[in-house]
Amino acid sequence: MSKKRVPWNKGTSKGWTDKKGCQWIYVTQNGRRRAKRKHRLVMEEHLGRLLEPWELVHHIDQNPANN
Repeated sequence: MSKKRVPWNKGTSKGWTDKKGCQWIYVTQNGRRRAKRKHRLVMEEHLGRLLEPWELVHHIDQNPANN
């Protein structure tokens, strides 16, 4: 059974930047509002699927604000 993904720009609300410089955003998935790191949402959109919890997304330039 395949997971149905929600486009990252649908059902989003305001975001924030944490102390480490990572950008977070609230996303509504399956009727639940949850916070996700923006770089993970960008990668999910690029791949066309949800990332597994164990999958890592690295910033090539080591800048967490550069998504």
